This record gives sequence, structure tokens and C-alpha cells, in this order.
Amino acid sequence: MLKVISEGSYQSRIAWKGLPQGSVLSPLLYNIYSHDLEASLKGKVNTLQYADDLLLYISDYGTFILEPCNTVALHKLNIIQSKALRIIAGAMRSSPINALQVECSEAPCTSDDNFFVTGSCLEHSKSIIILFTLSYETSVFTGECFGLLKSLEYILIMKLKNSIILTDAKSALQALERFPFSNNRNNHPVIIACRDLLHQCCIKNYTVSFAWIPGHSGIFGNTKADSLAKAAVNDGDLVPYKNFCCDLALLPKSQLLNSWTNIWRSSSQTKGRYYSTIQEDIPSKPWFSNLTLGKAITSTLIRMRVGHACIPLHLARLNILPNDICECGNDVGDFNHIFFACTRHDRSAFISSLLSIKIPFPTSISVLLSNINMDVYRILASFIFHNNIKL
Repeated sequence: MLKVISEGSYQSRIAWKGLPQGSVLSPLLYNIYSHDLEASLKGKVNTLQYADDLLLYISDYGTFILEPCNTVALHKLNIIQSKALRIIAGAMRSSPINALQVECSEAPCTSDDNFFVTGSCLEHSKSIIILFTLSYETSVFTGECFGLLKSLEYILIMKLKNSIILTDAKSALQALERFPFSNNRNNHPVIIACRDLLHQCCIKNYTVSFAWIPGHSGIFGNTKADSLAKAAVNDGDLVPYKNFCCDLALLPKSQLLNSWTNIWRSSSQTKGRYYSTIQEDIPSKPWFSNLTLGKAITSTLIRMRVGHACIPLHLARLNILPNDICECGNDVGDFNHIFFACTRHDRSAFISSLLSIKIPFPTSISVLLSNINMDVYRILASFIFHNNIKL
């Protein structure tokens, strides 16, 4: 029963669902209805909610899989990404977007394609060598498991009563040893097939042992097997093989990284050249992901790494200041002058702190920033904070 005030009098009506606009019960009932929504989501689906506005999203990049597609839509995504990165990083509008993408470990919305090929080998103690080539979608883990599978098949075919399989594939042995239903890697189809063949060996009273040997340690047999595996890429037999979902799921990430690396190395020749001297390769995660210096200091350090900060040198390039001379009037107002020479700042603690962690002198800000040394970054942050420097 709903009661509505109309022209000073009450009117009532029966409603089977819904509430009047602005009802005090609306937020309460909505919270009750949607309280378990986030717990019901699986995989990489996340929620972003403010009041009754709800957004479902995933964090993986997938636009490059859709190419070729509507270029106008991709251009709009690039604009949205650029604005978001500048807001999150606290970067200036003049900052090159390719540098911010690398700084925040956020890939661009477009990329190229790259592929790879996997080869494996099986060598018997009697110098019987079997080379086989797997498809380029095969992961290294699957290739290692496939080598164990072929070894077990060979043991059953040759009716070998006592066998030992030597391998440097530690992850494959660990997956074979663990409880089969504890995680997805233990449920890998090739691992399940290996367990089935081991069961057959057990029924036939065949003894099969596994031994791990360290790879790339100069062990003769292992070195020979590695060289044969490389030869198998071109000379191995093509094995009737089906691709597994777990391998295909890994391809976008590796292809995206390879393509992004090519894009970054080519684009940094014209935009973000200063930043490319500090961050040559694309990091797996942002340097500030585990750092607790506060948003203001972190944004300042990001501006310094990108090379676009509120210093006289850069502001003069943007025609915001008439010249690039520091306020002290002694020299050009670049990072090195501000941190090592400007007479307006006290740097005694700054220099002594750098010397205490054995930073060799003379040095420069670009050198200090390129090492990703958190102790150095904290010292830089302390100098900025105590001298109230606005960059």
C-alpha cells in the first residue's frame, strides 16, 4: 500500500512492485538486492559502483584481437586512455602518451602480431633420438610436458622394465607430482595423459623414475638435449597436435608485449626520447606499485621520469615562462641544477644520504631515476618534501 500526498490530501494505491521516486526505502532495498553481486562474479570480471550506478569491467586488453575494426572507435579509446593515464599519474598535459603507457604498464589499444615456434626432443640412452615440432601456439610448459608424455609412450612401446627420465622441466615434474585437482595447471591435458600412461606402466609392473637436473649448467646430456630441441624447430617431425585453451590464452599477452615493445622503440625516437633513456624496456608492473610515498610525491617522481615537470626549462618550451633561467638566476633551471646546484635549497642531507648508500659522484638525475632504486627514490622524495619544491 502506497500513500501519496497530492494537493494537501493523501491518496493511496496498491503497488505490486517498485517504489515511488525518492522513497527512503529505495537505497535499503537496492543494497539488499545487490549485496552479493560482487561475490557472484567469477574470473577477471570486476565491479565499479557508486550509489546505484554500476559498471562491470575486465582488466585484460583485448582491442588488438579485434583488429582490423572501426578505427574511429579505437581512436576514441586512445583518447580515453590518454586522459585516464594523465589523471592517475598526475602528469602534465604535454607528457607523451607512449611514455605514460610504459610508465604505468598500460599497453596501447593497437598492436601488431608476432608468433613463435616450439621444438622438443627425446633421447634414449642407446642414442635413439626423436625430434618433433609442435605448433607455434604451444607454451614452453606444454612443450616440456609433451616431452615427458613421449618418453612414457616410448617406455610402453619398447616394454622397458626399469626407466629413469631425466629432465630440466621442474615445473612439469611439480605439476605431475601434485594433487591433480588443486589448480588448473595440474589439470593440464598433457599432465592428465602422462598420469594415464604412468598408470599403465604400474599395471604392467614397469618402474619409471623421474629426476630433475638443472638446466644451462654445462651438464653434457642436458646441453646436447637443448641443442637438439633447437634443431627440432626446423627438422623435427610434425606431430598430430591440437591446441589447448590454456596455451591459446597465453598468446595475447606475449604477442601484445612483443608488439608493444616494437611500438615503443620506434615511437620513442620522436616522442618520449628523454624517458627512453631512463626506461628502455617495458616493465611488468609500474615501479610505484608497491611504493607508499603518497600521491603528490609519486606524481612528482613520475613527472621527473617522463621529463615533463614544472621546471623553468620545460615551462619555457611551452611559452609559459619567458626564459629557462632558474629563480636563483645562476643557471638553466633543469633537474640537475635544482637538485645539485640551486642556492635556494638545502641539500646537505640529500648529498649525505646518497653517499650513505654508495651512489658514486658525479651523478645526474637521469642516472638516479634510471636505476629503479627505491632507496634513491625515497631520498629524492625527502629532498622535494623538505624544500617544498613544486614540480
